[in-house]
Amino acid sequence: MYYKILTIILMIFLSSANAKKSHFTGNEEAIKSLQTIYVLTDTTLVEELKKNQRGLNLAYNQNLGKELFANLVKYFDGLINAELIHSVASVGLYHPENVYLPDYLDSSHKIILPVIDETIINSDVDEYIQVLNPLVDRSFAIVKSRKERKNYLDTMFEKDFTRIQRLGLQQGESVLLIIAAGTKVPTQKSVEQGIATAILTLGLFSSWEISANQFNAVLISHDGKLLWTDAYFKSGKVTKDKKQKSFIKRLFKHFPVKMNKRK
Repeated sequence: MYYKILTIILMIFLSSANAKKSHFTGNEEAIKSLQTIYVLTDTTLVEELKKNQRGLNLAYNQNLGKELFANLVKYFDGLINAELIHSVASVGLYHPENVYLPDYLDSSHKIILPVIDETIINSDVDEYIQVLNPLVDRSFAIVKSRKERKNYLDTMFEKDFTRIQRLGLQQGESVLLIIAAGTKVPTQKSVEQGIATAILTLGLFSSWEISANQFNAVLISHDGKLLWTDAYFKSGKVTKDKKQKSFIKRLFKHFPVKMNKRK
């Protein structure tokens, strides 16, 4: 009887240990040995227009992509030795073709997605987009709970990323996809909604819309191996620098190379 109980306890312990072990735990050295990381940022944060219609502030999103890259460079400084290169900055790349959104600044104008930021210099940008577009599409998912995150990681671990070999990258080179999507709600509107619903319900209930963001990050080796991925959903605006840094820190919380291992 004693041995049976001991065996059950041991099985539970091993099961718990395996559950906590990340798919990417063994990739630390491979990530630390990287020399170049080509970064794709895809930012699609929409804003509300009249009559519950949502529009796209293209300039805002393109600037957000550049800010995200700049903060990624700061985050990785001293963590790994690889040089980060902003290869593609896009808006709405994960959407199917021929999707459009009203222009936030002029609702009569339709913005066809995806939009590529031509100020990011890359002579091979067309090839990068052709190769990475399907990978961005299969990497995007809204993940709001621990269970959804676990399902996302399990699903991503089973997906095929060998398409990236078409870029002809060399050993020590990799691609990092950063996908940000969400809704940006003005603070004043959130406050007004909260006050209005509180008044209508005599203070018993209050409801308001808030800004929310979904982040997906995917690091792929030159030969198509998934070195790491994660996703998380967070309320709040991602525009302010301090807030954006906290978003990035949270997104890379389970990155195989840990902050406390910096040299």
